[in-house]
Amino acid sequence: MKSRIWILGVTAAAALVLTGCPEKRRPAGSTPAKPAQTAPAKASDATKAPEATGSLADYARNLSNAEKKATEVTGLDTLKKAVQQYQVLEGRFPNSLDELIAARFLPKLPAAPRGKRFIYDPRSGDVTVEALPPAAPAPESTAPEAVPAPVAPAQ
Repeated sequence: MKSRIWILGVTAAAALVLTGCPEKRRPAGSTPAKPAQTAPAKASDATKAPEATGSLADYARNLSNAEKKATEVTGLDTLKKAVQQYQVLEGRFPNSLDELIAARFLPKLPAAPRGKRFIYDPRSGDVTVEALPPAAPAPESTAPEAVPAPVAPAQ
C-alpha cells in the first residue's frame, strides 16, 4: 500500500516538474496573450436581458430546476406522510392542511415551490402540486383624478 502511494506521489511530482510554469514555456521576447476585446453593445441590445448560453448556463439552469423539483418532492412527501399519520390516529382525513398543524403533526406547512401551490382533497386525503395561475395585469384606475381645491383670495 505504501509503495502505491509513493509511486503516485513520484508520478505527480514528475508531472509538475515536466509541465512547469506556463510563463517559463513562452519563447523569449513574446508577449503574454491579452483577453479578447468585446464589441460595444448596440442601443437596441441594451434593453434586452442577455440570455446565457454554454455549458455553465445549462448547468445553472439544471441546478435551479433540480432545486425546484427537490422542494416540490420533499414538501409533497412531508404532507402526504402527515396526512397518513393523521388518518391512522384519528380515523379520518384532516379537513384542511392547517388541521395538521393544530394537531401537531407538522410544526408548519412546507413551502411550496416557486410559482406553485399545494392542493389538498379532504375526501381522499390526496395532496398534489398545482401551478399558480399567471398574474393578471393591474386594471387601470377608474377613480377620478384629484382636482386641487380652489384657493381663497387673501383678505
